[in-house]
Amino acid sequence: MVAAAPFSAACVAGDAARRCGAAFAYRASCAAAFPHILNAALPECEAKSDQRTQSGVTLEQPVVHPSFNESGAGEVHSSPDGQENKCSDVPKQVYGTQASPFEVVVLGDSSCTFSLDPLLEYLMEESEKPVKITSVVLGDGSLATVVEMSSAVSSWRMSALDSIQVALSTVFSNDALKVLVVVDCNLPGCQRQNSYWSGEEQQALLKSLLQQGLQLHVFTHDDFVVTQPDEVPARERRKILGLNSEVFYSTSHARKRRLRGNREQRLALAPPTNNLCVQLAVQSGGSVWSLRAFERIKKRSRRDQALALPALLLLRGLSAPHLQCRVCPCEAEAPCGQPCADPCLLCHPPPALPLNPVPTPELPEVEYEDEEDYD
Repeated sequence: MVAAAPFSAACVAGDAARRCGAAFAYRASCAAAFPHILNAALPECEAKSDQRTQSGVTLEQPVVHPSFNESGAGEVHSSPDGQENKCSDVPKQVYGTQASPFEVVVLGDSSCTFSLDPLLEYLMEESEKPVKITSVVLGDGSLATVVEMSSAVSSWRMSALDSIQVALSTVFSNDALKVLVVVDCNLPGCQRQNSYWSGEEQQALLKSLLQQGLQLHVFTHDDFVVTQPDEVPARERRKILGLNSEVFYSTSHARKRRLRGNREQRLALAPPTNNLCVQLAVQSGGSVWSLRAFERIKKRSRRDQALALPALLLLRGLSAPHLQCRVCPCEAEAPCGQPCADPCLLCHPPPALPLNPVPTPELPEVEYEDEEDYD
């Protein structure tokens, strides 16, 4: 089991204290610079900061691409033993994703008993690549799901947005196709009123997700907002499983495994307004799913069938056009023999998406049909 050490006693005692935010960002930067001491306490990381700073990289903000300078050429870095090494002379442009590993991180809290096992099993069966799964539980306890399928299980004491930021820097391989699944039963920090993240910090995190091409999918107990009740009858609302920036998905889409979704009635819905994790998922091109809707499906076989829908959506995201060109500052193994800590960035990151679709004059007609109830 791999466990990340607590950053400081102050952060452990008061996760929401704003002073800990700097420690989280510092820890993420340090772990990116020195991946071999991922489990080290913050003071040990701090002791090595002077050596790293000599190569032009500071640890006050999360490190993105320390191998890049303004001209695009590689820079010299000091290794932990004091020897100078290069990741590469010139950042490498990589086309295609055939050689990229497929990695999924499941992040949740121990209070959640909903099982994502059917979704992950479907991923492993249908994926053309081996799937590496890592489980992260925030706080004490363990996740009620996915542990047996995980290659590593970590326990972190931090808020949800902090953990997303740290996962970007420390958990995923630098060249991986990255998927983060957040199970928000009672995650600290997802709710706007409980978060100490500023608007600028949230936008910076969103930019990082887009630059690295990470898929973020959130399962939450928060309800979708019906902005136009006349357009979505009460009976239909109970069948809505999830949504993204453009469409929503219902039990009928799950039964037929149709990823086209419903665009017309999506205009009458909105994601939960006070959930920052949800907002981040929608704007970065991911999706949001209702735990309550899945829990209402009593028959296990039908619930498993419904969970195949987000799995299909996730697999479709692996072939997104923007993933086909990435700039990687170093190979999987740097010439010095140390693993490369700097992530590959997309050549052309997609733009942030709106939380809700923009109405258009003409929308495709949606076929309505009678369907058996999933309840």
